[in-house]
Amino acid sequence: MANIEYTNKWTNNSFNAKKVNEYDRKFYVRFEKNIKHRQQINLIKKYLKETDKWLDAPIGSGRLMDAIKHDNSLCNGFDISDSFIEWNNNKGIECFKGDLFELNIDKKFDIITSMHTIFAFKDFKKILNNYTKLLEKNGYLIVDIVNNDLYNKFPFDKKHDKSIDSINGMTLDEIELFFNELNCDLIELIPHDYFDSEYVLDWKYSGNYLVKKVKNLIWRVANKLYFKLNLFPLFDLLEDREKIEYFNKYLVVVRKR
Repeated sequence: MANIEYTNKWTNNSFNAKKVNEYDRKFYVRFEKNIKHRQQINLIKKYLKETDKWLDAPIGSGRLMDAIKHDNSLCNGFDISDSFIEWNNNKGIECFKGDLFELNIDKKFDIITSMHTIFAFKDFKKILNNYTKLLEKNGYLIVDIVNNDLYNKFPFDKKHDKSIDSINGMTLDEIELFFNELNCDLIELIPHDYFDSEYVLDWKYSGNYLVKKVKNLIWRVANKLYFKLNLFPLFDLLEDREKIEYFNKYLVVVRKR
């Protein structure tokens, strides 16, 4: 089941090349977005081989393929947005247009990536199932999945993104069981999305007017220092991955048997 409001963000007539550029740019000017982006890139590089056929679905602005610079002839994108597809076609990446619930592609891939997507769909397990059907034997799926270990403790009515009307994720144990039933082995699972998590956002936006102003100043200074001093390694190290309930998502790597 699709989240219509979320899907419309990328498909309405006002979503043009300028909006695509704005969407892409946030991963390079906001430290909380850049941390996620770089962690995802580092993980994909770990599994992507030089000769691998790679599908990014949905491809969005193509930020993953831009950063890794894999052979374009081995890269494909999939998206429902004409603007995203045109943006990537102009860079030489062939894209398929369609719905993730159908994902009708007459081709198989060695690696499939999907980031910041399935959280918006109630029937997201069908999308994950579709991904695995397009994998070659021993192919990898790398995806971020909402961490229900957080939302089992965090009050749902305080959730920052009010456009998402349900929590569409799984616990750590549920993830392993789910992919096992899809004939896939869980290879790696990493707590992900700490500095943009509900707990951090709750801290950032709570308090009276003065308190919020001080917090906003702290955030802006941290953002400036992060990029000026290249503090990604430090911020990445500061994430306490033992406390999985403080992370919005898991980065999940599975391999098809």
